[in-house]
Amino acid sequence: MSKDLTVLAENRDVLLTAEIACWLHMIGKYHEDFISEKNRKLDAMVPSEIIVNPMMSKLFVDDLTYGASEKVADKWGNDRSIVKKTIIKEFIETHKGKPQNPYLSLNRDAHGRGSGTEKGILDDEAYEDQKNRANAIIYPSTAFGFENNYMNIDEIASERHILYNFIQQKLDAVRKLAGQNSAEDLKVWKVLRQEFISTLQRHFSKAIGDTRRPINDVTLWDQTISSVAFFKAELAESLINGYKDPFDKDKYTFRYLHVTFDGESYVAKGTGIGDTITRRKLIDEAFDSAKLLIEVEYPLGLEIYRDTNGITFLIPELSEKLTIDDLVVKKGVSLKQTISEKITASTNWEVTPFFHISERPSRSLYNLGSMISKRPDGNIPYLKLKELWTEKAELCSSCNIRPIEASSRKRGIKFCEECYKRITGRGKQWVENRNNQTVWIDEIADSTGKIALLSFGFSLNSWINKAHNLSTFGNLKKTVGFSFKELTEELSTSNKLDCMPNLKSIGKKHVLNDLKTVDGLYDFMVGSEDLEDNKALTKNEKLALAIWRKPPSFARVRRVWETTSKFWDEALVEIKAVISPITERIVLKVRTNNLNLPPNNAYEAKVNETKFTVFYENKNPKGADGLENFVIIENLDLLAKKLGVEIKKGSRKDLIDELIKEFKDKNIDFFSSNTPLEVLASSRIEGIEIESCNYSPVIEITKDPERFMVLVPADKALEAAKKIKEKYEKEMGKVRNRLPMNLGIVYAGYHTALPAIMDAGRRLIQIDNKEKEWILTKQPEEYSNYFKLYFEDQVWKIPSKMGDCSEDVWYPYFYVDNLDKVEREKRCLSFKGPSGNWLVHVSQLKEGDKVLVTPSYFDFEYLSSASQRFEISYNGESRRRSKDRKHRPYYLDDLDKIERVWVILSTRLSNSQIKKLNTLVEEKRRDWTDSLGEKDETFKSYVENVIDNLRWKQSLAKDEKDTLVDFCVSRKLADVLEIHMSILKDKSEVAE
Repeated sequence: MSKDLTVLAENRDVLLTAEIACWLHMIGKYHEDFISEKNRKLDAMVPSEIIVNPMMSKLFVDDLTYGASEKVADKWGNDRSIVKKTIIKEFIETHKGKPQNPYLSLNRDAHGRGSGTEKGILDDEAYEDQKNRANAIIYPSTAFGFENNYMNIDEIASERHILYNFIQQKLDAVRKLAGQNSAEDLKVWKVLRQEFISTLQRHFSKAIGDTRRPINDVTLWDQTISSVAFFKAELAESLINGYKDPFDKDKYTFRYLHVTFDGESYVAKGTGIGDTITRRKLIDEAFDSAKLLIEVEYPLGLEIYRDTNGITFLIPELSEKLTIDDLVVKKGVSLKQTISEKITASTNWEVTPFFHISERPSRSLYNLGSMISKRPDGNIPYLKLKELWTEKAELCSSCNIRPIEASSRKRGIKFCEECYKRITGRGKQWVENRNNQTVWIDEIADSTGKIALLSFGFSLNSWINKAHNLSTFGNLKKTVGFSFKELTEELSTSNKLDCMPNLKSIGKKHVLNDLKTVDGLYDFMVGSEDLEDNKALTKNEKLALAIWRKPPSFARVRRVWETTSKFWDEALVEIKAVISPITERIVLKVRTNNLNLPPNNAYEAKVNETKFTVFYENKNPKGADGLENFVIIENLDLLAKKLGVEIKKGSRKDLIDELIKEFKDKNIDFFSSNTPLEVLASSRIEGIEIESCNYSPVIEITKDPERFMVLVPADKALEAAKKIKEKYEKEMGKVRNRLPMNLGIVYAGYHTALPAIMDAGRRLIQIDNKEKEWILTKQPEEYSNYFKLYFEDQVWKIPSKMGDCSEDVWYPYFYVDNLDKVEREKRCLSFKGPSGNWLVHVSQLKEGDKVLVTPSYFDFEYLSSASQRFEISYNGESRRRSKDRKHRPYYLDDLDKIERVWVILSTRLSNSQIKKLNTLVEEKRRDWTDSLGEKDETFKSYVENVIDNLRWKQSLAKDEKDTLVDFCVSRKLADVLEIHMSILKDKSEVAE
């Protein structure tokens, strides 16, 4: 059954104004007095500073739509005597009450859905108050229990007045738009909403929805945007299908609308970094066009997730069975067709989007992961491109879709017109802002001409596809006075809630009085939620878990990917911190009278038989000397090596001086990278300038909540990777057994095709992170702020403290699958998780426990050719398929061992001794290949003898020898030497 969305466009101003009111319904929480708990009533109050401001107060207490909202609500068939105005003050004061105004009722329901308070039955006493709250030291937490810096309450005190002034300006503009719905206003609304929402995000992200642990993990921004998403969907459904009271039995339900194409493949087709970055920008523009249609032009829903491959909106149910073709925006035109035209135009017709609407509407919506995983494998060009192929022509080497125009071929251009504009356009943008950035792989390369792609990936599916992992967090303070087992037993003893002392000690009295029975409480907390269909738990266990766990609200689910997105942003900063910035570029001044080169392009240049890369900057007007600039866009250390210039290590000034001597007054030839043997033009270097700059040789390739890729110099890759590994262990360490992070490093020469490097990076993190059973081989050791866990060949440090150094009893839990009844009773910090296994706090794990972990992995590959990437493939056991790499991937923690082995070797053996050790081991492995078992003691003894007979500069400690023997036997030594000696050209510190 089709649903006409024109009614939304006809009432756009009212709908968007009501949305603005919903954005502000928790403005009272953005206040230092609320955060410090001096005035908890601010949760549902308009701050006094707004009330005492006459102009501001009027905007909050008057109907922002001048009565237009009442006309819209009257169409819903409600009692006409009920006030239906859009008044912000009422949105604020009634979001926890029982309002009659239909707008306010929708707002209250949306608030409960978004923030998770709808199902909350716990009294304040069930939570842990932060011990330094009285001193205004309050820590917000990430989704994974990491508390770093406490909130700056003084900053909020000053910043909120700036926010109030901004809100006043924007509400004035909103009031002027009331009831007009003109085409011109559509553009105004687009800009107004963007500025309004982005400003609220900047402010509300600094505040938390609640200061008590463990529910201090959701920011005010998370709560607000989640509430608005539900409100907007309910409002749209009310206008299309008619209003229904959200607190009657027939409640509002919701769906996901997912618009997707293979964005990764589209980005990977970029010709060079500049084109790749531009393609990312075009993807954002494409999704922004869909966002404008769904959020503003036809206000149906709100964007709740976006990555390179798709954008997802929360929309109303609308009908029992809904397809994308049912949504009509005007006669004969569907929403699908309209969005498709916008996206294909934004991507120059290279992709055709696909659409998915969740089949089953729901009120919980914890299955986002299954929706965002739906994307096509490859892209289908839009049929419009057929019109370009009217005659036989050469195929564009960038998009591989459009023909190269005849005029371009004559000029030696190997791209179609669209790709050429995009590529040269990025060059022009770089020229204008080049002092603080680079878009050239040649400038990323290290002094040996190699680059590295760091490829990181989180496995978030079990976090955002279902609530299982969110249900592994405890919700009650340690001193609650009873265990999970005791609560479960209590729920089975009687059906009357007033006969349950444990439950009464933590539950809200009015909620328990209203519900009366266990059955009533079960229907309230479990019915229509994620636990309802759980087969691993009994009815009472489900109810006990619903009470015991931290509620997996929609705000909490989205907080997961907000946390990982922020993690990547900060990771980029930390990677740049370990790589020294570049402070000079060399500019060659060349007379171009006889040159016929298209400007704003990169070329290969040759001086004295040495080739390097330059960028032709077409300055207009030219300088007084008539010379034009060719900027050297290559690592100058690498260039010096090409020229055979000997430079004292670390002397940048000497390097620049010597290069100037090499280039001064020399002839120069120019080549295209596509035809490297054909000289395009020749001239003479008539001047040289040193240009100051300050850029980091690091380029972000892609960033999604689940994936992150960044290019770095090859010689800095391991250092940068270790930095992010340490960050992961620090910030996600409490849940690392359930949140794996895979790391891949792709090494390559700097002229290797970028699409091949990116494909290799994707392959390296496409490991199936399967859950494994590990046995604790000794009793865990407790330290000041972490526990050390010992497994067969791994040692983990699990953080155990919150930001104020108090004990964390909520996050660091492990599934233990061999707990009998006696053991469970001994471990009071434990509860039964949704899988049916028991979760035990890290402090109560014991030697011999069989714990379930999902390991993180590390792998690498050197691309000697583009086709080498096809060697990267994993079997069902998460091992490499190729025979000589079947010992890979490594566990992520082995990255430290790899570096430790190289330090041992390079400080105690010479280069020839290191190579001899590897040769002896690998030759014997080849000789015995048919007889070697998985753990061959004879081969191990041989390796030990080889190691013992080497002349070590310093004798080995037992643990050092054991590590070396393990690396030799398992073929890992060859990997260490491949990275350090073959790829990075590192040398031993020991003389021959």
